[in-house]
Amino acid sequence: MDKKSKIPEFLYGPQETMAYMAFEMDGVFSAVHHVLRQMTNVDGEAAPFRPKSMLDFGAGPGTASWVAKEFFDESLNEYRLVEPSQSMMDAAAVVMEGFRGLSFRKSLSEMKREIVKGKQYDLIVVSFVLSDITNDFERIAVMSTLWSLLAENGRLVIVDRGNSWGSLQVRSARQFILDSLTANAEEMVESNDATPRIEGGKVLGPCPHQKECPMQEGEWCHFVQRTPRVIQPRLPTTQRWAGYASMKFSYVTLEKKAGHNSEKDAATRTELPHARLTRGPILSNRHVTLDLCHPEGTMERRSVTKGRAERDVYRAARKAHWGSQWPATKESYELPKVVHPPKRRKKMSAKKLAARAGKLVADV
Repeated sequence: MDKKSKIPEFLYGPQETMAYMAFEMDGVFSAVHHVLRQMTNVDGEAAPFRPKSMLDFGAGPGTASWVAKEFFDESLNEYRLVEPSQSMMDAAAVVMEGFRGLSFRKSLSEMKREIVKGKQYDLIVVSFVLSDITNDFERIAVMSTLWSLLAENGRLVIVDRGNSWGSLQVRSARQFILDSLTANAEEMVESNDATPRIEGGKVLGPCPHQKECPMQEGEWCHFVQRTPRVIQPRLPTTQRWAGYASMKFSYVTLEKKAGHNSEKDAATRTELPHARLTRGPILSNRHVTLDLCHPEGTMERRSVTKGRAERDVYRAARKAHWGSQWPATKESYELPKVVHPPKRRKKMSAKKLAARAGKLVADV
């Protein structure tokens, strides 16, 4: 895409803001809630994640900040919302009244002074905004700035739409960060500094590896979260729930770690015993087919067959959810094959052999 060519920006006025809050906000809330819940359940954490400050980029009416408050209300004491729409900021100011340390900016360019002073945040959420940025050059600049604003041991959460375009933006942002970390690590090692401090990071989820996304062309990584569909009060009915709506989304969670690089972490994460289901299980009569993203950075289709796996494992496979974890090695749950020794034919006694021979002679 040419640097000068841009997709026209969609501006949120008062009517668009009200429509977003009425029909889109609940789905975005459920998707971000799912991601933060998965982030807080990361395996192998020595200490729980307790952010003190949050940057909500492309905040809208503050949906992601509301979710973060639900998970980290005890530790969060600063919320910085970056949102270009004045109508969205007005809505967020009303919805988020009473939040500790609440402040607004219209763009990252308004934070230049803070960036120069080294201001950083423990948690940065980019919620359904990368696919709305008009060109690739702005996306790269945004991701580079946000990573520099992320504090050490902080976490960057990127959530976007669950279609091919939204998943592409999430995948591109993930790969840009990992490539930047690898290049930075190589540059620091080759420098003459006696004690180089390598700024690194790792992918917490959903990927079980630090390598390039193994999804083939025409496929995209996305997940789904069901949320109750609310009927608007103005409708002439006493019913307030109308089934469930499915919100499809793509996401990635990254953590900044000093002294780590993606290649070193890849070797470590390869040893983890869990893969990730990239689709819902395909059920058949006596076996279940699972599509897995493997810790070795490959896609694998695996079958769990009744009778060859433990009973509880087979039941768990049939009830597995899209996006849940699954053992990376099938040897950990498959039953060992029982090899029975060949049956030996009993030797016939001389008396029986003589009787059988006599019978054959009589028949002739």
